[in-house]
Amino acid sequence: MLLNLTSLLSVFLKKATTKSEWLCPCLITTLTEMNTPRYMSVGGIFDAYREKEVEVWTVDNLTIDPEHLGLKGSPTKVKKSYTKAPKAPGKKFNTDPEAAAKIILKRT
Repeated sequence: MLLNLTSLLSVFLKKATTKSEWLCPCLITTLTEMNTPRYMSVGGIFDAYREKEVEVWTVDNLTIDPEHLGLKGSPTKVKKSYTKAPKAPGKKFNTDPEAAAKIILKRT
């Protein structure tokens, strides 16, 4: 079921924050810096595997005109897309703690 609600969205720019209201449903994307993920407990993983059922939705579950779905139904046109460049591999040092501390201090 799609709700027709208004949401308040805070957008964090480089040095400022702006707040906007958007009519739902809407798609909101984020950057990787948005939050720190939580990790499930081992018990939670086992419970989710054994007891929880994931409900799969398809177009048939939605009460929406198929003309408004997919690439042709989107009012948004992407001008440019890119993949984030991979970071350089780190270095591994196999040494005693005192030498490791010196290496760390030199690199900071």
